[in-house]
Order: sequence, then C-alpha cells, then structure tokens
Amino acid sequence: MMVVMGVVVVVVVVVVVMMVEPGKSDARQGMNYFNPFAACANETGVDYSDVEECMRSDVGVKLQHNIGERQAQLDPRLSYVPWILIDDEFTEKTLTEAQDDLMRVVCDAYKGPTPEACQE
Repeated sequence: MMVVMGVVVVVVVVVVVMMVEPGKSDARQGMNYFNPFAACANETGVDYSDVEECMRSDVGVKLQHNIGERQAQLDPRLSYVPWILIDDEFTEKTLTEAQDDLMRVVCDAYKGPTPEACQE
C-alpha cells in the first residue's frame, strides 16, 4: 500500500520469487528463470541487492505476510494481478484506467489542492 498525494493506492501483486540467479537453471524444474525484478531495478537505476535484502529480512517477511492477510480480506476476491485499489475500492473501470494511466487515476481521485505532478 502506498499513499500518493493523499490517495491510498494499493496494488496487490502475487509474487513467486525463484531464488535462482537470472539465466541459471533450476535442476528441479529443468527451467531457466528470468528475474524481472532485477531487470526492472537495473532499468530504473535501483540497486536490486537492496530490494532483495529487504525482501529476505524479517521486516520484508512480515510485510509480505501482512499483504497476504490483506489479500485474504479483499472484496471482491483477488482473481488476477495486478489488482489495483484506489482508496480501498476496486472496480473493473478503475483497474483498466489505472493500468493505462495510474498517475491520472490518482490525480482524479485526489481531493486536495492540485499537486504539481497532476498539472502536467
């Protein structure tokens, strides 16, 4: 969950992280796995080792647990990802619009003075 300009935005993403280095095979599955998180971090200039460290830490595990508990309480139930809620509300219309232009959806939902980011 994040608060963007006073609007609560929840993007629920179910993540199965294969702890296999990108490009290396997992002998149990006979498959190669590409780590999209590491690739995305690299593309955006984020140090993935920091993300991975957080993910494996006690805090990261607790955060993932909390997300799982929140997912179990969603109404309507999560049926695919990403599952985007704006101000704790899910609608197909908002999901479709947010996948196309999340910033616009957040700006439209914001009730305060128009932030600079929404004036562009």
